[in-house]
Amino acid sequence: AARLLELVRLRLEGRTLEAPVEGIALEMRGVVATAHQLSLFAAHRGRDPAAAERALARVRAELGDAAVAVARLAEGHLPEAGFLWEPCERLREPRPEPVAERTLVRRLFARPVPLSPRPHHLRDDGWLIRGAEHGPVVRFVGPYVVSGGWWVRPVHREYHFAATRRGDLLWVFHDRRRRRWYQHGRVE
Repeated sequence: AARLLELVRLRLEGRTLEAPVEGIALEMRGVVATAHQLSLFAAHRGRDPAAAERALARVRAELGDAAVAVARLAEGHLPEAGFLWEPCERLREPRPEPVAERTLVRRLFARPVPLSPRPHHLRDDGWLIRGAEHGPVVRFVGPYVVSGGWWVRPVHREYHFAATRRGDLLWVFHDRRRRRWYQHGRVE
């Protein structure tokens, strides 16, 4: 009862009502619980899929159904158009496979972050791309050109990987139309 009441409370707190609430009526009847319902209260060891579903139900109740999503690959010209977010109805059981070497992952930002201009006198290093705390760029690899989009809005981006002295590997691009540098993500 406490879990159900919490889910209802979270769902109602996220609503904007047209007028103040004067009262709520709730009618409940007791029924015989099924084995599955009773298992909600059992202690589990290791991964608990039911606990994960309950946690996601809380997120959905508080933030709305679209708050829980998974990425799906899509055909897109620009990197940010290469995937779509779809609602996640049910969790899938993870099936990790052993790997000999850890794969680097490029994390995209929701929106590219504008950077300070790159000094023209620098070739491959010395740019304080993210400030002094990250240190200067020690290696700059690229460009990898993405251009096109004439059918909607012309795009010409020159992507680079920028390694900083601190060890960060940043994914940056120069937008020729805007004449500006942006950080689009990082590599982990």
